[in-house]
Amino acid sequence: QLHDSAQPFNLTLLTLDTHEPAHAFGYCPITTEEEMTSITRCSMEQVADFIQYLDSEGILEDTAVVLMGDHEKFVSDGSSYQELLSIEDRTIFNRIWSPDEIEISRSDVDQLSMFASMLELVGLRVEGGSAGVGVSVFHSGAAANGLLDLQAAEYA
Repeated sequence: QLHDSAQPFNLTLLTLDTHEPAHAFGYCPITTEEEMTSITRCSMEQVADFIQYLDSEGILEDTAVVLMGDHEKFVSDGSSYQELLSIEDRTIFNRIWSPDEIEISRSDVDQLSMFASMLELVGLRVEGGSAGVGVSVFHSGAAANGLLDLQAAEYA
């Protein structure tokens, strides 16, 4: 209905399936030893199915889609995900789809960058690519007082 209205729109969906404590919904079969691994896979498949639906309905022909995670997987001492602690440069999942030709200008993209990026993605002017402390992924340079101005030790 939003797409058919031919008016600009924003639809935000939040999935919480992969947050602890683990809870498997009936549509998600547990096929792995670690329940959360099956839940995570199922959640990813649900999101992928939604994107495929948008594509099959022709919605992606004129609609931008942003997928983003909110944080890395937390790993506690008793967690079965200890191997994640040895992975250097773990990142948070971010993907941007646009029917327009877009070019992401840098590889250091984080959640603080996404606000400015989404504003620009929908055609709003963001002076210097900066919104809040984030800098749009469509800009390679740092904005004054932005996160890209910080040294790695200051940012962490």
